[in-house]
Amino acid sequence: MLWLPVMRTDLCLVTVLASCFSSLAVIAQAPQGIREDNDAVHAIAQSMLSDGTEICSVVSASLVPGLPADILVSVDASGRHFCNEVWRITRSGRPAVADRITVWGIENVRDALHDLDHDGHTELVFRRAITTYEGADCIATTPVVYQCSAIGCSDTRDRHVGFLTEELHKVEQRRDEAEQRGSERDREGLPCTIVAVDKLRRRLGVDPQAGADVASRWMKDPDPKLRRKAVAVFADIGDEDARRKLAVLAADADRNVAFGAEVALKKK
Repeated sequence: MLWLPVMRTDLCLVTVLASCFSSLAVIAQAPQGIREDNDAVHAIAQSMLSDGTEICSVVSASLVPGLPADILVSVDASGRHFCNEVWRITRSGRPAVADRITVWGIENVRDALHDLDHDGHTELVFRRAITTYEGADCIATTPVVYQCSAIGCSDTRDRHVGFLTEELHKVEQRRDEAEQRGSERDREGLPCTIVAVDKLRRRLGVDPQAGADVASRWMKDPDPKLRRKAVAVFADIGDEDARRKLAVLAADADRNVAFGAEVALKKK
């Protein structure tokens, strides 16, 4: 299960680059049955909002064969335009929010619609955070795939092996290019790229311990941002050795490192 530590710091505005989803289009066909946002669809979505939430984007799409088109809404509940939640509104009866899915930064929800199996059925492809948001610092993300039915949308876990393998190759290439160029700008996000590569390697069963060695180095690094990333890696691996290292990090001088490790140790 993916775990993300909670930071006890105030969030800052972040700009989510459209390139987060650019790699998906190469291997995923756009599904049929997508209907662009219109006033009626937007009005339905708007009626579902509660105080403190706002719409980032809306699209109507046929997600379940034989049922009326659903409405997908990317929502911001932070007031900072993070767009970190997607709602699925069903219309087989009175419009209702059937699913709320936590994602990472999806401004245009239409970008989530793909036909990965090339079978005419739509999958929803989102990105989910692996590491904690820390303002201007990088954040590691990993793709997640959802399929919807009449009773709800569910994470397909690691069923789309071909898609995840292609994603792994792309992230590995970005890591290798950043390491070779070595400029400060290219290397700035390198730790997050490494975390993303190792997460996919664990998911695909290539190496269940992928990232453990790197996180063991990071937990001793003077930079608390790297120690916090080590917490995220150990929490995701979750074996006995990882939990022993989390126990060490729970006594870290940085309160957010310590807090994240404490929370991870409470997870079973």
